[in-house]
Amino acid sequence: MKNSTVRGGVRIVLVMSGIMVAMLFAAAASELFSGFAGPFFSRYLARACAVAEAAGEKVKSSGPVGDCCHPELVEILNARKRELDQRAAELDRRERELDLVRDDIEAKIAELKALLKKLKGPVDNALAEREKNFKHLVGVYGKMDPARAAALLDRMKEKDVARLLAAMKAKQVAAIFANMDPAKAARISAMISE
Repeated sequence: MKNSTVRGGVRIVLVMSGIMVAMLFAAAASELFSGFAGPFFSRYLARACAVAEAAGEKVKSSGPVGDCCHPELVEILNARKRELDQRAAELDRRERELDLVRDDIEAKIAELKALLKKLKGPVDNALAEREKNFKHLVGVYGKMDPARAAALLDRMKEKDVARLLAAMKAKQVAAIFANMDPAKAARISAMISE
């Protein structure tokens, strides 16, 4: 009987030694691996406390984890939990702020798209009118006497003349160039070929 009591006492001492090592390791690792190891070691410490209770050790529970006769360890774990809760609250606040900013940006984008759609019609109409007028002008200069057309084109900007002549048939352009100043005709020809 005495032998089994000694064995039982040795077993309790070994279990308690293991619990102490686990608690010290959990406290150190909680500081080293903040955020990653905290929840793991809290569960491990809770299991160690359960083993201590099964071995007949008194275990008090004052926080999220039983203190197993080490209030400083529990305080460290509770402080770490409070710190993580504060970080989570701050991240939630920032996420709400970002959601508000995102909603504001999306509203502005929708407003700009509506404005663009509203302006697109008049701009497209103006461009279509401009193209219609240009084609009409090309037809007028194409039907005009080449000498008269050359005299009128001589007074226009060269880039506008190049654009007009580029839209005409080659035979009409040749007749107009024949009646133009050769240097100007060469410059306009270079513009057309670019």
